[in-house]
Amino acid sequence: MTRTAASPVGRSVLAGSVGLALLLLALPLRDAFEHRPDVFTLIVGLVAVEAVLLLTALHPAFVVRSSLDRPAQSLNVRNTLWLALICVPWSWLIVLTPDASYLGLALYFLALWLLPPVTGSVAAIVLAALTATGQGVHHGWSSGAVLGPLAGAAILIVVMIGFRALMAESAARAALIAELRATQSRLAETEREAGVLAERARLGRELHDTVAQHLSSIQLLIHAAEAHGAGRDAASAGALVQAREAAAAALADTRAFIKDLAPTPL
Repeated sequence: MTRTAASPVGRSVLAGSVGLALLLLALPLRDAFEHRPDVFTLIVGLVAVEAVLLLTALHPAFVVRSSLDRPAQSLNVRNTLWLALICVPWSWLIVLTPDASYLGLALYFLALWLLPPVTGSVAAIVLAALTATGQGVHHGWSSGAVLGPLAGAAILIVVMIGFRALMAESAARAALIAELRATQSRLAETEREAGVLAERARLGRELHDTVAQHLSSIQLLIHAAEAHGAGRDAASAGALVQAREAAAAALADTRAFIKDLAPTPL
């Protein structure tokens, strides 16, 4: 699946699975209180340890940060060790009380979330098989004890396949939207630059057709006046020369400005 930014939906799903696991821990406590006073203290201690370990799933110091927002795509040592760690008190609880098997539903889902698709599916099936075996060995074999965990794991595998596909589609759609926005931004910038170039070209044409033409006309008139002997005295002649030179300098500056306004050839 395409890597994406933090997903509040994914984090909510993970937090919900942890919350479900914490709720399911109430079942072993109830069973211990009602039927197993001899191991009540031990069960309470194991439940407390399991609850603390489950809560660490929401902290990046214990679980890879990317796994907090979306199902894992590759095998990670930290996630694997964390899953193995939370299974220790859970397996002990299964030995003490059959109601601990319900916690397996949340643990199957966590395995599917924190491990890559194939590895997670295998881990969920293995955990379900171990749950069924623990139930049968320590609390008696029955069809419900065997088929229940396996069916629950199978259903969760199908659900996770659909969830991964949904998140992949969502990530692809988000990437497409981001690409469209970037293209739109580039297009707007190109249009702005084209508008600036068009305006500069218009100003150049305006200057060429008005100021430059008028300065050229002034130069021609001064040349004509000099040719017809206007300003025969030294003062008048000097004034005409200065006017002609000023007009020539202004025309040169105007043409240079027009050249700068012209678009750069591709």
